[in-house]
Amino acid sequence: MELAIILIRSALISLCLWSLLRGGAPEKLGAILLLTSFIGRAVLSLGGLPVNFHASNPVYLALTAALFLPALALALRANRIWPIVLGAFLLVELSGHLSVVILGQGWSIAYWVTTQLPMIGQVLALTAGTWAYYRRQQAGIHAPDWRATLGKQP
Repeated sequence: MELAIILIRSALISLCLWSLLRGGAPEKLGAILLLTSFIGRAVLSLGGLPVNFHASNPVYLALTAALFLPALALALRANRIWPIVLGAFLLVELSGHLSVVILGQGWSIAYWVTTQLPMIGQVLALTAGTWAYYRRQQAGIHAPDWRATLGKQP
């Protein structure tokens, strides 16, 4: 693996670990979700299923879909903006995998861009959310982690 990829991946994982340690409940769940994604991709690659940007990757499509569903639930329940951005980036990634599965082939650069770059955006959204949470905590501002459910009074 190229040194640049190793450094970028290490930085992304480090930011997720920072969010896991310093964030509120939504940030911790987002970090767990993204760390699960990194671990899942590593396990698939080590198991003989490395990502291939010249043909469809149904296993990676399934992994991305499995991660999108809890991200969507997090975006709907968390009292934060960043999970919406996380879900949007996951949807772009899911669309990239799905389009190549449907078409049977993909333009390798476009497939790479739609499935790899959103990972950076996902981690940056989580990092921004964790930073905002950390700043609120430092300022003594309390914001509930979760939205109130409809029909229930706080």
